[in-house]
Amino acid sequence: MMKTYKNGFRKLSAKISNNRLSKTAIAAFFGWQLVLSPFAALAQRVLPEKVLVIKNVALIDAVNPQVQPNKTIVVEGDRIKAIGDANKLSIPAKAVVINGKGKYLIPGLWDSHVHLNGKEIFLPLFIANGVTSVREMGGDFQNLKQMREQVAKGQLVGPKIKTAGTILESEKWMTWVVDISKKNGDLGILQDVSTRIGVSNPEHAKEAVKKLAEEGVDLIKVRNHQTPETFLAIVAEAKKYGLRVAAHAPPMDLAVASAAGMGSIEHTDSSLSMKDQDVKKIARSFAQNGTWYAPTFVSGINVRLTPKETLLESLNDVEGKLDRRSLYMPLAILQSWKKSIERLKPNAAWEAQTKRGISEFRIMQKEGVGVLAGTDYGGLLIYPGFSLHDELQMLVKEGGLTPFEALQAATKNPPYFFNLQNEIGTIEPGKIADLVLLEANPLESISNTKKIAGVVQNGKYFSQTDLEKLLKVVKEQITTENEQRKTK
Repeated sequence: MMKTYKNGFRKLSAKISNNRLSKTAIAAFFGWQLVLSPFAALAQRVLPEKVLVIKNVALIDAVNPQVQPNKTIVVEGDRIKAIGDANKLSIPAKAVVINGKGKYLIPGLWDSHVHLNGKEIFLPLFIANGVTSVREMGGDFQNLKQMREQVAKGQLVGPKIKTAGTILESEKWMTWVVDISKKNGDLGILQDVSTRIGVSNPEHAKEAVKKLAEEGVDLIKVRNHQTPETFLAIVAEAKKYGLRVAAHAPPMDLAVASAAGMGSIEHTDSSLSMKDQDVKKIARSFAQNGTWYAPTFVSGINVRLTPKETLLESLNDVEGKLDRRSLYMPLAILQSWKKSIERLKPNAAWEAQTKRGISEFRIMQKEGVGVLAGTDYGGLLIYPGFSLHDELQMLVKEGGLTPFEALQAATKNPPYFFNLQNEIGTIEPGKIADLVLLEANPLESISNTKKIAGVVQNGKYFSQTDLEKLLKVVKEQITTENEQRKTK
């Protein structure tokens, strides 16, 4: 059966080779450089403090839905050692002490749906935005594995990476997409598809999961067009290796998929699969079986519900006067986004689907389905790190969550997907010290998560000055890449 797997992948590789487009050539076309970043000096500072103390701070631990005033938190190495009242907890000698008076401390944030795509240049932007962990949802696994290891070893400044590695797809769908992309000369699609595994039947699916598990992935990501039998085989095989499956909703009874062990569904696009199903029944199954929902509101709402003129106005602002996030994106990406938006035509069906997905999300959330905050970074109009704060706001405005529930979707909830809830995600003694210091109370307005005064990752404190340096280095590197492209 492994021969079937290899033959299927060879066919796909041959299609790309026949079009004379290697992965390297495609990457070069977009200016993506899989080279070591200029952050080595910054990365040397990622080792944890021996003892770090944040005193007299207002604590929001993501467990209790209220602010706990005047707390002191003691961190030793990469772990939270103690939490107590500011006037009672003693401060160890030689500790690095941060005065938290007037500030609010929350757990480090997770973006639970990103595609890093080898662009390590953007990793510091996650830290600068308080995003200390990400759930990476599929790409070139060897590159992702290297990035994961470099971050873990402190060789790169960036979030902890839990990655799915290579995405599983329908082999029939992949063949169709390659043929269409060759005809249209769509290099981006060819690049994406070339890093995926096509599966055609349950046995084939089992072999693919086994291969990914042996490579060392953290989860399995399934995209579209799987038959019920094939999808259930993926989930069953993943269980053998202790891996959870995150999926675009498969074309089957989602209550059955959930009962079988589906770990999460992604995007409000899942409304297509729910169209002829009882949403409340699905929701109750999800809640009972621990199937999470990552709606990625920001990716759909940006493109489908925001006026085209508004999007183009922002993308034309390459100097960042209207949107400073443009300063941290290469012109090649901004121009690619602009072309994509210009090609968009008003689509009532898309708009209706997105609104239906939002409505269904509200039903599911009210029925107790757990929520994961994710952005689909790597997609159109999604900015690394920055866009998570937009997602949090949309979870409140569009999804009906309270600010506290939205905060939990980016802190307390994601570790449960990986069974790491006893290690990380809340501010409690013994947990990993990933923390974000804010200037204002996020429970009053979730937009206050943007007002970052400092970040702690694995016990290492990044002051506001340190975070500004991260932004500056990324901006300078982007400027350099832009100038290099102009001279080519």
